[in-house]
Amino acid sequence: MNRKLLFTLAMILSAVLLISSVSAIWPFDGGSDVTVNGINFHLPDGFNHVEKEQLNSNSNSYYEAYTYDNENNHEFIKICVVDFDGDETSLYNSLIKQGFTQKTINGKEGYGRIYSGGPRYGYGYVENGKYVILDIPFVYADEGLQHDELLAKIIK
Repeated sequence: MNRKLLFTLAMILSAVLLISSVSAIWPFDGGSDVTVNGINFHLPDGFNHVEKEQLNSNSNSYYEAYTYDNENNHEFIKICVVDFDGDETSLYNSLIKQGFTQKTINGKEGYGRIYSGGPRYGYGYVENGKYVILDIPFVYADEGLQHDELLAKIIK
């Protein structure tokens, strides 16, 4: 084969490999930004169907809770944000007693655990006087993400 042709094929292959590796870490990968009770999150592509949750609460705290469904793969992400003026240490001690373990995701120190009812993962943390509770798939198959990786995409 001609040297120019080999060089051209090598350049094309390099460009394809470069584009695929960049797409794995590209920060503008679609999805949508949402705000729940003043806290910002980023949802991966496909979580377009939104339902407001109806929670029963005996407290006077304001809260917002939404379920974001992916109608293509039947996965969902629940986000609940509650006004919180309590003691974080007491909250976290209560979570530890329930089997949660400490994790830091995107600089947010919180507590997470696998839910016993299915392949789901719960994570909670306090930010700006709000208690954030996330319920996500343990493994998000569409993007091949483990729960920690998915949380890192969601939490801003």
